[in-house]
Amino acid sequence: MRLNRLLAPVKCLDELVARRYAKITAELEKKGKDIGKIGICLNLTYLPACASSSILFLYNYPFLTMPLGIITGLDMSLSLVHEYDKRLNALGVKNYAGEHMKKITKIARLPEFVAGTYYMAHSLNTYYNALANNQHIDKAPFETILGISLILLASSIYLKDSDPKLLEKKPLWKSIYEKLRQKVGSYSPAHEPIPVTAERLSGLENYVS
Repeated sequence: MRLNRLLAPVKCLDELVARRYAKITAELEKKGKDIGKIGICLNLTYLPACASSSILFLYNYPFLTMPLGIITGLDMSLSLVHEYDKRLNALGVKNYAGEHMKKITKIARLPEFVAGTYYMAHSLNTYYNALANNQHIDKAPFETILGISLILLASSIYLKDSDPKLLEKKPLWKSIYEKLRQKVGSYSPAHEPIPVTAERLSGLENYVS
């Protein structure tokens, strides 16, 4: 129970991003775009991401390149069979191997998106300081490549994971907010009405007059 409470903000953020990508996926499918092929193109960004992460973390964090490669490999596999899986689902048949892979990529999609956003923002800040204060850009170009690649990889996962039913549901943050309001309301003391007697009423009339 405590773990669910701790993870509630993470789940809210993940759902917020997922809802946005669900709208994008719906628009792409209306235009007849193949989400699987789009995912493959986005997966190919792993190559510059791998090179950039190797340069950035070669000495301090060499272990970060391998998980990124594993997630990309799993997502590439899901991209290749995306349309095939949709046909199987329409027939009521499940791809159990694909379901297990999706569980792993679903865990990784938000951290990838957040990390990519961080590296993009950090590199832009470095560029600004370089122009404004005549500082060295250091590793900013590699951070830019890594940030863009991570965002595109996360986008590939979100696009394939998108569920049209998600847009019909109430946002998770609204449900949590309503529960918090109910709890706060239950803790507040009840206000009992003060009976109005004839003496109090006559006193009030004298005060007003």
